Amino acid sequence: MNSKEINIIILAVLFCFFTLNSALPQVAINTDGAQPNTKSILDVASTSLGVLLPRMTEAQRTAITSPPQGLLVFQIDGGANAGLYYATGTGNNWTLIFHSNTTAITGNGSVVVCFQKFV
Repeated sequence: MNSKEINIIILAVLFCFFTLNSALPQVAINTDGAQPNTKSILDVASTSLGVLLPRMTEAQRTAITSPPQGLLVFQIDGGANAGLYYATGTGNNWTLIFHSNTTAITGNGSVVVCFQKFV
């Protein structure tokens, strides 16, 4: 191969790398074919469906070793301790962010703001 062929191959590889790299980081899940928002890695849109997070018992949640910061799960048992948890990223620490003692305030029909009651 001569240097011209090598340069063409290098340019083709670089073109493919940058094209694929810019096309892959975002995903849209919707029914209307809309493109994902450029500021999100995952853009979920629906007017009739919701997002269902992983549901597990307290024993299953606490059995996750070294959960990454921001991991979300919904604990289905534990009475007042049942609810939405996120991992703090430090050891096996979880924070309950929504449970049965939470007050919800409905906004304009599309926004729900939740405030956790601190006891």
